[in-house]
Amino acid sequence: MERRNIKLNIAFDGSNYNGWQKQKNFRSVQQTIEEELEKIFQERIILIGAGRTDRGAHALNYTANFHTHNFNIPVENLPKILNSLLPEDIKVLSAIEVPSSFHSRFSAKAREYIYLILNEKECLPHFRNYVYHLPLEVDLGKIKEICQIIRGRHNFKSFCYGYGKDEKKDFQRIIYYFRPLEIKFLNQHFILFFIKGNGFLKGMIRSLISVCLNYEQGKIKKENIISALNGETIIDSKLRVAVPASGLYYKRTFF
Repeated sequence: MERRNIKLNIAFDGSNYNGWQKQKNFRSVQQTIEEELEKIFQERIILIGAGRTDRGAHALNYTANFHTHNFNIPVENLPKILNSLLPEDIKVLSAIEVPSSFHSRFSAKAREYIYLILNEKECLPHFRNYVYHLPLEVDLGKIKEICQIIRGRHNFKSFCYGYGKDEKKDFQRIIYYFRPLEIKFLNQHFILFFIKGNGFLKGMIRSLISVCLNYEQGKIKKENIISALNGETIIDSKLRVAVPASGLYYKRTFF
């Protein structure tokens, strides 16, 4: 039977969700949208996302797609219909029909994220769910130095978590760019990290940020990081504890 394949672009505030992916007994972004799609299309819907997101992480432009046998709903009307049903912390930005072969995860060539740090002594209450508050002085030059080293193809086994010790896993990934930037907004000092790669392991971005900050603070040496990227050694787990998910934003998917 003929089916439509519909791609959605979605923004969400992940503060109240246990990440994108549906999980038993936990509220997820995927399940929240699926439930409304099933009401609209009157059939079982499986929403395919571009990848996992961590609990409490956010998305500016996340890609997902689903198949349906229902041809009665004009795709151009779908964002308005969905947004009238979804909670205010999830918004569908656009919907288009795509070829049947399109898959949000497996068709993706690269993904880009932003990590946002509030670098002030105090964190204003309205920022607390959307940044990592770091009340220490930061030498951005040192951070740029280590970000440059992390670019390229490396073994990122030291920069992730959630995998078994003996689990067979390819830890090779390519980082196309990893850039820190300082900005002032509402009289507050922020550090933004922009990172694009062909794929990311569980907790990888948050662990990379942690290692960069620990290097800047003199807690880890450059040669230790290089050795870990070459797959020769493993960085001490205390020096790569993931920074909070509240500062992590899924920016976009490249196809």
